[in-house]
Amino acid sequence: MAENQREVNDAQEVDLTVLTGQITGFFNRIIVSMVRMFLFIKKKKWVLAALFVGGVALGMYMDNSSRMYDHKLIVIPNFGSVDYMNDKVDLLSSKLNERDSAFFSAIGVKNSKDIKKIEVKPVIDIYNFITNSKNGNNYAQNPPNFELFKLFAEEKGIEKVVKDPVTSKNYPFHSLTISTEGTTNRAATIDPILRYLNDSDYFRKIQKETVGNVHEKMVQNDSIISQINHFLNAMNQRVGQGSSNDKLVYYNENTQLNDVIKTKDLLVYEQGAHRVELVNIDQIIKENSAAINCLNTHGLNGKMFLMLPFLFIMGFLSVSFFQKIVRKHQVQASK
Repeated sequence: MAENQREVNDAQEVDLTVLTGQITGFFNRIIVSMVRMFLFIKKKKWVLAALFVGGVALGMYMDNSSRMYDHKLIVIPNFGSVDYMNDKVDLLSSKLNERDSAFFSAIGVKNSKDIKKIEVKPVIDIYNFITNSKNGNNYAQNPPNFELFKLFAEEKGIEKVVKDPVTSKNYPFHSLTISTEGTTNRAATIDPILRYLNDSDYFRKIQKETVGNVHEKMVQNDSIISQINHFLNAMNQRVGQGSSNDKLVYYNENTQLNDVIKTKDLLVYEQGAHRVELVNIDQIIKENSAAINCLNTHGLNGKMFLMLPFLFIMGFLSVSFFQKIVRKHQVQASK
């Protein structure tokens, strides 16, 4: 039994010695590799320095000669024209990929060769979606969207519903982004594209009827407000004369006077909402705001002066390492 125990202990000591030797050898190889790399860099320092300086210079030249700019517009697609707008933007993007300069010239774009991307995305604004407040309405007047959102959120979860295409297409505001190589101006690029998006005989007819309906509604509201004012003035005169106090009590008890005042308040509010609505619906795709010539710094844009030196040096080191392996195998093969 004692002899077996000694054999086990000897085996464990041998295993421990082998493991220690392997670990020591591993760290020795790392140290040797680091020394070789240091000696190689020291030997090739002028080549590496030239590659670094050349990469920085070339990268700065590329960054300065081909800067990308984004032109971001917030737009409101009116009269249910979201799908129409998306289809038209998809067509523009397709023509851009085809480099169809004749198409862009026909719609008035003067520098289509500099345009690199055109896209439109909904501006996620769940609060305006729920309250339907694009045209000045409030939640109290438009609860259906809130109930619909609650129903979808229970089935899919809030985060999925917020980004779901079915929901996002109904957001009031959308972001139209046009990316160009170099700067541009509204007359050369932005305005022609907006005119193209607003070029629809069908939606122009819808716009005409909608604007007419809003004006007619405002006229009717003004007439009702005027009648309410006459009624309130007559009430004031009666109170001042002291001849109809019994009727005033009657109106207060039956809340009719209070209802009249609330009706006037709602009509005044509605008139204000209609005025805002008329501002928004004077175009099919209404521009809300624009930021032109914003330098695009996403991805590698403006960062080539950092990337090229790294790529040049890594490429040189990779080629040198590959050549060393090839020479080593050639020597082994010749033996």
